[in-house]
Amino acid sequence: MTVTVNTIAGNPQIPGATDYVYVPDQLIAGNLKIVTGQGVLTGGVVIPRGTVLGQVLEAAPSAPVATAGNVGNGTITAVASGGKAKVGTYVVSFTGPTAYTVLSPNGTQLAPGKAAGAYVDAELSFTFTPGATAMGAGDSFAITVGNGSGSYRPCVATATDGSQAPCAVAVDTVDVTAGDLLSGVYLMAELNGNALILDPSLSLPAVAAALRPLGLFVKSAVSAADPT
Repeated sequence: MTVTVNTIAGNPQIPGATDYVYVPDQLIAGNLKIVTGQGVLTGGVVIPRGTVLGQVLEAAPSAPVATAGNVGNGTITAVASGGKAKVGTYVVSFTGPTAYTVLSPNGTQLAPGKAAGAYVDAELSFTFTPGATAMGAGDSFAITVGNGSGSYRPCVATATDGSQAPCAVAVDTVDVTAGDLLSGVYLMAELNGNALILDPSLSLPAVAAALRPLGLFVKSAVSAADPT
């Protein structure tokens, strides 16, 4: 937000008067105590004030690491995390040449793999390609999903790095096309839903429900028009 500074002299020689009109942007929609914090904004775009933000909590998955002593020489490629990915190590354990299980970092068994080719789950996806030597029972690979940067970016429902979950709102308009910048984010406030800026993949009711437990209360009965 750009602030214009006007210098007012102590005793002007010519009598005069100047008036200023303050036009609120209607984003704040109540007198609940406002709590803001600082965060790094990222995304390579201009992020307008009022944009609903998500936080990057997960890094891209590591390259698969074959366990020492594997019998087969098949490969796992094209690894990608899903929207429900968890931080930690996933273990792909073979029970046969093309059959395998996938264990989540929290110990949950994901859908089993039964054939060569693409494997897709809400947490993890990859492609298994058999090698010249078939995989043996007990062969395995480890895939690690690390912690993300913690930066904030515009929330998009299809993101897979944790930023798909709404968690904050931009205080100021920030241009991060040239690089990440430190800026303010609302952590608690009453907000006008009509003034929030949402990615097309999001709906206002879903965003309101996600933000409510975090102390950000969205009201939808307030106009965002200038109060003229």
